[in-house]
Amino acid sequence: GDAASRYTIGYATSDDGKKWERQNGGRPVLGPGQQGKFDDRVVLHPTVVRDESGLLHMWYNGVGPQKDFLIGHATSRDGITWDRPKGGDPVLSPGTASGRQEIYVYNPMVLLENDIYRMWYSSALAITPRGRYAPHGSAIVYAESRDGTNWTRDEVFTLLSGDEGEADAYACFAPYVVRRGAALWMYYSMGSAYQRYQTGLAKCPEAT
Repeated sequence: GDAASRYTIGYATSDDGKKWERQNGGRPVLGPGQQGKFDDRVVLHPTVVRDESGLLHMWYNGVGPQKDFLIGHATSRDGITWDRPKGGDPVLSPGTASGRQEIYVYNPMVLLENDIYRMWYSSALAITPRGRYAPHGSAIVYAESRDGTNWTRDEVFTLLSGDEGEADAYACFAPYVVRRGAALWMYYSMGSAYQRYQTGLAKCPEAT
């Protein structure tokens, strides 16, 4: 992104996870979508998995005429040239979970297990000035898909921001999920109204 927060998505590779080289000549591999689409201003926050055929699937946040985050989907064979399925429309928009209406959805993270795409995403439920407490104003929600494009979200939250004074009272968001045997470990960003963001951990001991 530049000073005006016009974000695009780049691609870099590494043999050791420490030293990285930018690919595509340092140019973006995914930029804003077509004019009028949900992502025609900004694209950011990608997550990528490779399916059994070798096709790469990317889910990302887009901002366009709606000015709030929605989640899009793109595919690629080489990580550089990407196509947008579904005509460039979002694949996940705000819905309801635990009886509450989402304002916007962002920061997706996806695992591919047994031909099922499993997404955990951040859900904004209440907006307040920065640093102000909003009672349970954010959540992490789970969704499933067979094709990466059509998603069914859980009816209840996976994780809800905490009570006032708790470490994740201001926000819980940006999940990253790792399978460890039968368990799932979720690392996520957490913040209160009184401190900078930290990394939290939530565990699901038996996840199928």
